[in-house]
Amino acid sequence: MSSKSSPRELTGKKKLTKHDDEALRFIELAENGTDPATIDASEELAKKPLCTYTYRTLFRTFNYKGMHVLHHSAKGAHVTLTHHLVEFLGIDVDKKDSTGRTILHIAVPRNSGGYFGHVLAKLEPSIDMKDNLGLTPLQLSILLGKYAAMQKLIDFGADIHIHSLYGGPIHAAVALDDEIALEALMRKTNTRLLL
Repeated sequence: MSSKSSPRELTGKKKLTKHDDEALRFIELAENGTDPATIDASEELAKKPLCTYTYRTLFRTFNYKGMHVLHHSAKGAHVTLTHHLVEFLGIDVDKKDSTGRTILHIAVPRNSGGYFGHVLAKLEPSIDMKDNLGLTPLQLSILLGKYAAMQKLIDFGADIHIHSLYGGPIHAAVALDDEIALEALMRKTNTRLLL
């Protein structure tokens, strides 16, 4: 058995859906040096005469909500899929959806510290990008009370001084009377919180 795990093994799922299986088959072929442009989307699609999609085309399109497959992988906190989309297919880690959200904005509600840790350490996205409302992922994590995501963002150097229409992260923590967030932000600035 090789020391390198396949993407299929890394999913940790016992039973894969048809879509999971197709995506993993594509990733495995791409890792083995097969040109992604030559791989048909599926056996069924290839049989249809009007279907000219390839995986490269499918992985570059947005759905009706303006979300890319990369955004869906972030929404589900799928570390392996996100990593493979960026590393092997060259999809921009800072790609925005129709509302200006990056994968960091989208992953905040899941509050997965493991997902944030991997994405921030391995893929190095721009951590302080604003969405169309002017919110950074750090500000969003504070507003939603997602402390695992907030702490990872702070640990990886999110700027706590960036302001939006709603103020900065500290304004959000104070407005929500969120002592946990405020304490984490104060530690970042080496300021003691007197309560």
